[in-house]
Amino acid sequence: MDKQALTKILDDLSHLDTKDGLDVNDLLHIPDDLRQLLTWMVREKRFMSDDLAEHMDLSSSDARELLAVLLRNGIISISEPDAPTEYRTRVTGTFKHKFKVQSDIWNLLDE
Repeated sequence: MDKQALTKILDDLSHLDTKDGLDVNDLLHIPDDLRQLLTWMVREKRFMSDDLAEHMDLSSSDARELLAVLLRNGIISISEPDAPTEYRTRVTGTFKHKFKVQSDIWNLLDE
């Protein structure tokens, strides 16, 4: 991913109200690059910096920058402070507790 695309994702993140975590309903109303990133994170549930760097084709430093913004915005949290740094997506809303999502929804989000 080039620096311009990363800058756009970081800018788009600044417009989300995510202090309590990611509301998956927001995935329907955000730009494609950010939606694809957040959809991947929700699917993965837990991931490491290297996983993010590989998925997004980012350098290690760019991945750390993105992770810092995601942490600051409340979209992710660190799974276990004493273990190797693993991140967990914080999901809010009825999606998390009320119903099971079928795989078709993920296919629609990827389009």
